[in-house]
Amino acid sequence: MGEAMGQTTGIMLLVAGLAGGLVLFFDWRLFLPGAVALQLAFGWIIAGTFPFPPAWQILYGLLVFLAALILVLPLFQGWAQPSKRLPSDTAFRGLLLLLAAFFLLSVDVQDFLPLVDATLARLVAWLALCALLLFAVSGDALHTGAGVILWCITAQSLLTTLWTLPLVVVLFALVLLATSLACSYLLLAENTALARQHRPLTDITFPDRVSAPWSQGHDALLVRGLASLGRVRRVLVRRVRQGVGS
Repeated sequence: MGEAMGQTTGIMLLVAGLAGGLVLFFDWRLFLPGAVALQLAFGWIIAGTFPFPPAWQILYGLLVFLAALILVLPLFQGWAQPSKRLPSDTAFRGLLLLLAAFFLLSVDVQDFLPLVDATLARLVAWLALCALLLFAVSGDALHTGAGVILWCITAQSLLTTLWTLPLVVVLFALVLLATSLACSYLLLAENTALARQHRPLTDITFPDRVSAPWSQGHDALLVRGLASLGRVRRVLVRRVRQGVGS
């Protein structure tokens, strides 16, 4: 029993350190595996405390992986180049994390979460504060989307323990995927160089801009064609009038 408790406490410390590391040393290359590992580890802790379907935690892990993949997909494909680090200084973010840790150790957070023990309540509050801190210091759509995913990792496991319903899984899946798609689109919208590129024509991509030589050559050809049609029309009208007059 004591060995199991020690193992659970060690995993809790690992989860807390991983969440703090994602905020302190944010890199979009590490966020995808870090978010999935955080979801699986935190889900394992929740499943060991409450009667929770194990398959749901695997499903949550797949959802977090898909949401994080959608978020960073424009970066992998080179369509967007946001800043790799947060706009705030690392020392400043470290100071905020230290203040948050001191706050959690000095107050009794179990009053807000009476269904869990004190250690798990502090872990949940720590994950929530890390998500809020990522929101506060975010400078683009990438960090905002990462904060939403981190917040959903904390909230979805807790709400599923209160309401063991498939509807909770569906709602969080919709929130995660919709947020990731929106932030991924905003990453593309922030890339001004992409808007100046000439995209190949497909069935869903229309020619919204053309180069100047191509446009000038086709405009001249169109003018000559219209002039020829005008001359043909005048000749036909003249011959018809001559035929009527004779």
